[in-house]
Amino acid sequence: MIISGICGSLRNESWNKLLLEIFLEKISKNSDFKTDIIDVSKFPLYNADIEAKGLPESVLSAKEKVANSDLIIFASP
Repeated sequence: MIISGICGSLRNESWNKLLLEIFLEKISKNSDFKTDIIDVSKFPLYNADIEAKGLPESVLSAKEKVANSDLIIFASP
């Protein structure tokens, strides 16, 4: 099973990010689950002109990770 985490806070010292990282680390150590964090800080602001030329690599990568995940955990301030 693949579990992906997405944190809505972009701060480096975010409590939500820290709790998400701890949760994913603990669950991956105590099971056969594979975990990953999707870093939304790499996403550009939405711009239809950019989207018309194709999605940025960071968005395509996240889209693939979400599609391949069995479970997605959101951490939001």
